[in-house]
Amino acid sequence: KIRIRAHLARRWTEGNGFGIRIVFADPGPGIPADTLARVFDPFTGTKPQKGTGLGLWVARSTVTKHGGTIRIRVAHGNRSGTVVAVFLPARNRGKAARFAALLNGDIGGASANSGMAV
Repeated sequence: KIRIRAHLARRWTEGNGFGIRIVFADPGPGIPADTLARVFDPFTGTKPQKGTGLGLWVARSTVTKHGGTIRIRVAHGNRSGTVVAVFLPARNRGKAARFAALLNGDIGGASANSGMAV
């Protein structure tokens, strides 16, 4: 089951920026190391014989065009899986916090870190 969390966060590369970080965690086998090095290249798929290999390339392009960053972390072994974290900058901290709460299914905004599974 893929887990998705969103929360108000600071930019990884610059301490003065804030925005929303959306984290997608997939507990599957993870992306092989030889593929991980090329995962953002066009026509590089992570699943054999499936898809076009453009998904992460397009995602990175879109995130970058909006001033954000995208990172991928992979673990193998007992705790295998892949985590993709996207940071998108915000102009308004309050709106970013409300958007994170909305993504997490908490319309009232009380818990922006509760997460959801799909």
